[in-house]
Amino acid sequence: MGDIVAASGLEKGTLYGHFSTKEELALLAFDYAWKDTSDKRLRNVETTSNAVDKLRLHIENYVSTPSFPGGCPLLNFAVDADDGNPRSPHKGEKGAEGLGGSFGEDC
Repeated sequence: MGDIVAASGLEKGTLYGHFSTKEELALLAFDYAWKDTSDKRLRNVETTSNAVDKLRLHIENYVSTPSFPGGCPLLNFAVDADDGNPRSPHKGEKGAEGLGGSFGEDC
């Protein structure tokens, strides 16, 4: 929380007034970052009809869209979870499943 307080200029009490724990804040930050990343990477994927074209469009979106500041949220979450932080182990799994499900049953 100290890093967030320093970066934001907010008081620690202000943060705890909105988030009960730093884990809650971290999970909500992941949700925000993952939604932003997914929306950019999967833009217009639903307009194509087959898995190969969907994958091509996803790759085009990936190459042409800057990453979320700080890097890939899913990778960061996995590394953080691997370091022993007790956050929801299913959060990253759901993100990965959602991404894979965007390409249809062919994948």
